[in-house]
Amino acid sequence: MRPHSSLFSAVAVLAIGGILSVLLADYQLRLLNISVIAAIAVIGFNFAFGLAGLISLGHAAFVGMGAYTLAIVTTTLGWSPWAAIPLAITVTTVFAGLIGYPLLRLRGHYLALATLGLNVSFTIVLTNWVGLTGGTNGISNIPQLRIVG
Repeated sequence: MRPHSSLFSAVAVLAIGGILSVLLADYQLRLLNISVIAAIAVIGFNFAFGLAGLISLGHAAFVGMGAYTLAIVTTTLGWSPWAAIPLAITVTTVFAGLIGYPLLRLRGHYLALATLGLNVSFTIVLTNWVGLTGGTNGISNIPQLRIVG
């Protein structure tokens, strides 16, 4: 794929998303947002399964790390969501590097079980660390992303 077609595709997706955000009702927009988030996670699966041939089941932990980082920074420290996004990406990248480096020495079923264990452990930590994550109730009052106003 040439760089011009990739840029055109990105601009087209952003334009369509902007138009749909004005036209769709709240429920439909929420479904679209969840679909885009799931698509991003699927792209990560494609890198692991399709390109690298690795069976990794821990992607949800990394998606959750980014989401919780953004939620915690915006609600407790009062940061703008736009400022918190790069921090969430950085924290998740460091977390993935620290966890992924030793796990990538594993192969086959061992890698699958280790990454599944990471996912389960991450969920248990988030559920029980009520003071930071709100436990099973989660974090509320996360500010919305706003472009203007």
